[in-house]
Amino acid sequence: MIDFAFYNVSPPQNASLARSRTKVLPPFEAYIKFLLMDKLCSDEVIVSFVLKQLLRLPWNDESIDYGALVCKYMLKAARRGRYKVSIAIAMLVEKARRTCTEITVRLVDAVFEGLQYSLEQPSFRDQQRTISLARLMGDLFNVGIVTSSSLFEELYHFINFGHDIPEALRDASIKHEEQKSSVSFSAMSSSILGQTITEEKEVNEEDLPPAQEV
Repeated sequence: MIDFAFYNVSPPQNASLARSRTKVLPPFEAYIKFLLMDKLCSDEVIVSFVLKQLLRLPWNDESIDYGALVCKYMLKAARRGRYKVSIAIAMLVEKARRTCTEITVRLVDAVFEGLQYSLEQPSFRDQQRTISLARLMGDLFNVGIVTSSSLFEELYHFINFGHDIPEALRDASIKHEEQKSSVSFSAMSSSILGQTITEEKEVNEEDLPPAQEV
């Protein structure tokens, strides 16, 4: 405790230098980060403004992957930003679906890949990240980006993950169902053959035509 108090009052010189270092981003990346993490909110006017600014980026420049940068800061905004930022991101993606399909495809793929990674590599520190991705997927479904079939398929994948049926148990279940169906079919056929003719189906001799004499 004494050491902890001492280093809080007088931190080491190397630690202070490490804290003072800040990552300098390129101008376009810094502007994208500002738009998505600081400017964006659930207001439709702000969403339209952010979309216009993103569409003005030089997308034809192959030296910078703007689609990856936009998707990266969208996910960061949903994870570290305000509570309603995911709704604004879904609204932004819905408006950009016709003009810039790259943003929509990249974001949906990143959301599903992130959820799959959280299932395969579960960690306590990533729980908030997983919740933010699930919420973003729900908001994308509300605006019509994610279909209901994909949503329910992902839900059943969550439920069944880690509970796969062994092949031996699956084969035994199939054989049991086949034997059960064959036994029921044989019992049904024997019951049909063993039925007796009822009185209504018996032929009345008086209704028969008279026999002709030879």
